[in-house]
Amino acid sequence: MHARIIIACMLILSMNAHADDQSATGTIDLPEIVIESSWFDGKQPDEFAQSIEVLRDDELERKKSNSIGETVKNELGVNSTYFAPGASRPIIRGLGSNRVRVLENGTGALDASSLSEDHPVSIEPYFAEQIEIIRGPATLRYGPGAIGGVVNVINNRIPQTLKTSPFELKAAVEHDTVSDGETAALELNGAHNSFAWHFDGLTRDTEDYDIDGFANDEEPENRGKLANSDVEADNHGFGASYITDKGMIGFAYNRFDTDFGVPGAEEGDIRIDLKQYRYDMLAQLFNPFDSIEKITLRSTYNNYRHFEVEEDGEVATAFDNEELESRLELIHVINDGWKNAYGVQYNDREFAAVGEEAFIQPLDQQRYGLFAVSHYHNDHWDMEGGLRFDRDEFDPDNGDDEDFSVYSVSFGAQRKLQNDMQFNVFVARTERAPQETALYADGPHLATLTFETGSTDIDEETSYNIEFGLEQKKSSYTWAVNAYYNRIDDFIYLAGVDANNDGIADRSDEDGMFELDGELLTGVYENEDAEFYGIEAEFVKQLASNSAYDLRGRIFGDYVRAEFDDSDAGDVPRIPTGRIGLGLDGYRNTWNGTIDLIYVDDSNNEADLETDTDSYTMLNASVSKIFYAGNSDIKVFLRGENLLDEDARQHTSFTKDRVVLPGIGATLGVSLEFE
Repeated sequence: MHARIIIACMLILSMNAHADDQSATGTIDLPEIVIESSWFDGKQPDEFAQSIEVLRDDELERKKSNSIGETVKNELGVNSTYFAPGASRPIIRGLGSNRVRVLENGTGALDASSLSEDHPVSIEPYFAEQIEIIRGPATLRYGPGAIGGVVNVINNRIPQTLKTSPFELKAAVEHDTVSDGETAALELNGAHNSFAWHFDGLTRDTEDYDIDGFANDEEPENRGKLANSDVEADNHGFGASYITDKGMIGFAYNRFDTDFGVPGAEEGDIRIDLKQYRYDMLAQLFNPFDSIEKITLRSTYNNYRHFEVEEDGEVATAFDNEELESRLELIHVINDGWKNAYGVQYNDREFAAVGEEAFIQPLDQQRYGLFAVSHYHNDHWDMEGGLRFDRDEFDPDNGDDEDFSVYSVSFGAQRKLQNDMQFNVFVARTERAPQETALYADGPHLATLTFETGSTDIDEETSYNIEFGLEQKKSSYTWAVNAYYNRIDDFIYLAGVDANNDGIADRSDEDGMFELDGELLTGVYENEDAEFYGIEAEFVKQLASNSAYDLRGRIFGDYVRAEFDDSDAGDVPRIPTGRIGLGLDGYRNTWNGTIDLIYVDDSNNEADLETDTDSYTMLNASVSKIFYAGNSDIKVFLRGENLLDEDARQHTSFTKDRVVLPGIGATLGVSLEFE
């Protein structure tokens, strides 16, 4: 029923798609957006051959959540892992984990989130000023870990401009009903002469959240609540910069501290206690030499650790990750149309997992990267191509050292057509070295209820990606369609084992010994050729507008399919199901409101031994009002989520059979901006 409603609304909106835009009552405002993830300054989203999505301003404020995965999960082509409320990582076009890089101001999170689904991304989305999502390979600038895409969280911890006001204050408090949660945040910015500074702090405290019915039929006492789903966080950061017309240098410090429950764990109420200390440096020279536009050095060092704490308070496993990432880039201007970018990148990492549930041994890892890109622009064409070389070196405490040399090359072109249309094409061949778990895992991984075994015989992945896009931007409507195909040779995945050929996946105890009714599935990392293909589409229509109000409608949908070449291997597991949605947003004077209805299809192409997932419809809405008082803007806002109180489970989640999404809830908050 919900799907038919959405389709009917889509047809109503699309009837006006080809109407003459001069007859519209208003125009769609397209503000200037500068993409920080671009090599070259001033590049707009519609100047990219690749698909890119940008969240900012009111839209970003409405979508901010406890984790970066939940913040971006409803964007085109993007989903989340949703292992737990405190641990949710982005998935782009069916690829996640260490195939999608999550960045903060252009350098990696440097956490342990790609090792396991229960490990959170150590970036607080609340202070983001802009979130950029690159769908598809972004390996040339960010390395082989971006073979699936990039989520870049931009904040102001290292100020890069001098504010016109010497002092700015932003503060917010909010309460949500679904988890009885409280969040309070403060951000301060200031400038004096050539100096700029920043401070931010946040505290968050939520209880177990409400659900519709049972998360697990075996636990009837937990009806209406998802046990052990509470989250606590206490984060703060500060930074300062010296800025002139010849260059700038800035430093920042951030402490990320969170403690959250892992719901649905077989061994009881497990908690993650995480702390990360992060230090960032950014230095830039502007026009230091003839034809050299800019030289940029970014460097990040972090000290990360988290404990997995059992119900009795004992630490079962401790993870520690100490890492340095540095990248040096130079922009060379050849003439008015041509620019080149050159760079080197270095990563140095010391990782250790210690405890009874440590499924991977301690190791050191180094990566060296060298890359070059050329960009050409004129009135009709934008073209960009380049190549990158990386060397990965693994040095485990026990076992053989492994070294990999990987290469990536890509080319993208955008052609402006008549009638405000443009055509994009992007092709890439990218390689990725195996992750450390694929090489050295050997033990029980209780978060995913598997006993994992790696192999040093694993080969690197090679991805062949092609994407086509067509879009049109008129004064009263815009639309865009992207289609892509991605073949990955030697795709690395955790394969089930059937040693006795009985057609049933083998199970084992925590020592890896075969046990017919064992708690853990036996898994071995293997290579297998796979292909991913899909489509994304969006249409936005101006419905009504004048100087006092504005109303627009949006329809969108995305679909991805992933399967192994070997028919016996079947489909790739935990691939997002298709979605289609309808949205309305508008304002009248100082009032603003939105409503979104998203239908998520049931799973139709499960992997071997994977359970199916039912469809659901998610209805979300928001309303806000701004009050102006001198130099202050005060906003009161109310957001409602899952207003249909659906029993919704994400097919991409390892824990979907034990963890249901939050039920109906509302968030009431107040924010203040002063300058």
